[in-house]
Amino acid sequence: MTTTIIPAEGQVTDLLDSPMTASEKARRIEIEATCSGQTLARAKGLLSIYQDRLFRGDDGGCTWGEYLQNDVCRLGYSELDTAQASNELNWCVLCIAIDKWNAENPSKYLEYPRTRNYMRGWTTLFDRKSGGPGGGAGYLPFAEDEPAATALKVWKTACFKSGDIPTMSQSRSIGAAARDQGLGRLSSTGASPSFDNSNRSERFKSDSYTEQEPVDRVIDPEVLQQAENARAAREQAKADPRDIKPLQKHDPIPMNEAETYCNMMGRLQMETQQLRVWVEGRLNLYGTDGLDALRNGIDLGIYSVSDDVERITAIRKDLETVLDLLTDHIEPGELSPNSFAAEPSA
Repeated sequence: MTTTIIPAEGQVTDLLDSPMTASEKARRIEIEATCSGQTLARAKGLLSIYQDRLFRGDDGGCTWGEYLQNDVCRLGYSELDTAQASNELNWCVLCIAIDKWNAENPSKYLEYPRTRNYMRGWTTLFDRKSGGPGGGAGYLPFAEDEPAATALKVWKTACFKSGDIPTMSQSRSIGAAARDQGLGRLSSTGASPSFDNSNRSERFKSDSYTEQEPVDRVIDPEVLQQAENARAAREQAKADPRDIKPLQKHDPIPMNEAETYCNMMGRLQMETQQLRVWVEGRLNLYGTDGLDALRNGIDLGIYSVSDDVERITAIRKDLETVLDLLTDHIEPGELSPNSFAAEPSA
C-alpha cells in the first residue's frame, strides 16, 4: 500500500512512491514509442524519463536502478547500469548545451564527445538539484537552467586548446582535473548537500583552464544550409541501430573479418618492432647527431624522412584512438559516421 503526502507548508510530495497518473503513463509510452534508435535521441528519451520521474512504475516505488535493469530496453538500450546511465545522462545534457552553443556560434563549431564513456569523472561538473520535491535522497535531477554550463566551459577549453576532439582517455583526465580543482558542485556524497557555486567564476580563471578563442571563420549561409541538408539526409538513411544485431558468443564470427583483423595486427606488430630495432641500431652506431644527419641532411625527394617525428606522433594518436575504442563499450550504430573515415585502400 502506498501513501501520498499532500503538499503543505514545510512538506513535500513523496512522488517516487506515489502511483503514476494517467498523463504520466501516456507520456512514458509516448517517449518509449517515439524514441529513435539514434544515439542522442535515445539519450534524450532516457533524460526525460529520469527528469520527469517516469521510471517509478505504474504503482510507484520503482527505483531508478530497477528501471534500468528491467525496462530501459524499451528505449532501445541493451542494458545500462547506474554508472553507465549517469554518464549517458551527462553526455546527453552536454550535447544539448553544445547544440545551443553551435546555434549561437556557427563560426566556432563544437563537436560532441564521441560516446558516454568520455564523461567518466565529469559528474560533479553538472548542476543538479539536491533531491528536488519528493525526490528522496538518492534522486538528483538536473537543474533547469543551464545544468551543463561548467562542463561546456571545460569541454570548449579542451577542444579550442588542442584544435581537435580529445580522446576518451584525455577527456576523462580533463574532467577529473577540473573536478579536483573544485570547478563543479560538491559530490552528492559530501558532508553538505548544498552546492557552493559563489566563486565558480573566479575558479574558472585558473591558468590550466583559460579558454583560447579560435579565429572566427566566415561561412556562407548557403554552404551551411547545404551541410545541414546533407547531414539530415545521412541521418534519415542511417539504419536504426536497434535493427543491427551484435555478434553473440554462439554466433560464428565471419572468417574473412577475423583473418583481416589478425593480418593487420600481425603487420603492425612486426613493422613496429622492425622500426624500433632499426632506430636503436642506428643510434648506437651514429648517435643522435649522426641520425639527424641521415634524417635532415639527405634530400630524398618524396622519400624524405625529415618529418618522421610528426608522422610517428600522428600514428601514436591513431593507435591511442584505436585503444580507446577497443577498451570502450560501443553499441551497434553508436559511432557517428563523422567520427571515422573509409578504410584506406593502400
